[in-house]
Amino acid sequence: MPCVADEPSDSDMRFTISEHVRGNYEDTDTLVSIERVATAPMTWRVVATTSLDPSDDVGEATIYVLKMDTLAVTNGERAEVYIRCK
Repeated sequence: MPCVADEPSDSDMRFTISEHVRGNYEDTDTLVSIERVATAPMTWRVVATTSLDPSDDVGEATIYVLKMDTLAVTNGERAEVYIRCK
């Protein structure tokens, strides 16, 4: 199903990324570090802390792999695949 980035969404899977924050459905993750680990496909190791657990000051590492309009995200226990909203 096509989507429009500016339309209202009640999807709990939609998120946005800015310079220091990943905005999720009901919380925000503060980005602690971002390291590029590959260029083809573009791959990053992202460490972030979540507003759901204020006591966590270390964060969790997650791998993001971007190929064209598809983004795969994994923390090593589960994986999610997203399609870029245009």
